[in-house]
Amino acid sequence: MTCSLLSTPLGPHPSYDDSLFITILITGFHALLRLGEMVWPDNCDLQSYQKLEKEGIIVESNVPDNRRPNIYFNFTSPTPGTFIIALHYKGREKAILEMDLNIDDLLEKQKDNKHLLDLEYVQLNVPKVLGLLNKIFTKR
Repeated sequence: MTCSLLSTPLGPHPSYDDSLFITILITGFHALLRLGEMVWPDNCDLQSYQKLEKEGIIVESNVPDNRRPNIYFNFTSPTPGTFIIALHYKGREKAILEMDLNIDDLLEKQKDNKHLLDLEYVQLNVPKVLGLLNKIFTKR
């Protein structure tokens, strides 16, 4: 969406109100696009391997490239300060892997400059995992 595309129907000298409307429309449109990248979805299908890799949360992986599109993660918090990260494969009912985490353990790893969390198949960036857990569970 470009300003020239919208301003063409307004003529060569649009009024101040027309210009302001176009500016608000373009700004709102691009802000909503960015907002879609910043939120973490509740839908498990959208908690994908690709999203975590794009966010820099997955640092290393033993998962073959052809299987990555079928992998997603589920993050739950059964009690405050405890979390379960489950690695799932589409089509299977049970998780391939589950790891119970305590917030204190994650914070200690971060303090000791141990920035990798080993989930057997993938290694996660501890500070980014903390940020993700904060983003997911502080809203609720």
